Amino acid sequence: MSFSLTPSEIARVETAEFLGIRLDPVGYVDLSTIVVLSTMYGIELIAFCYQLYHRDYPPLKVKNVPLMFSLYFGGIVWMLGDIFTSGLVHLDSSPVLRSCKFTLIWCRVSIGAYYVTSLFALRTYALYHVFYLGKAFKGRVV
Repeated sequence: MSFSLTPSEIARVETAEFLGIRLDPVGYVDLSTIVVLSTMYGIELIAFCYQLYHRDYPPLKVKNVPLMFSLYFGGIVWMLGDIFTSGLVHLDSSPVLRSCKFTLIWCRVSIGAYYVTSLFALRTYALYHVFYLGKAFKGRVV
């Protein structure tokens, strides 16, 4: 990862200063953020693989493993979109990412935030259905 100040990075910092916002250029703090988050998601991936392997174990069976794995996937996409839209990496090195910033915002907001909150609401409704109504959350629930 290059930490040299590109002309677009200098223009971005100057624009932020003009608007009264303090903005640091891309550096080692951003790299450490990416490394820590990637390590965390890597450890979670190992835990999910272990959970998928032992999904017939009764305490894990009630956790709705496919839904939790889907939440994990949404979290990863949200993190990737957040890395690009927050400016933690230079977008000038990739012509695909440089030309379509809308894709990154769409990836962060639509697939990331809305997807995760929708699945969280579904999980909350499933727990409400099981614990409050006393019915299984399988098949037709209406």
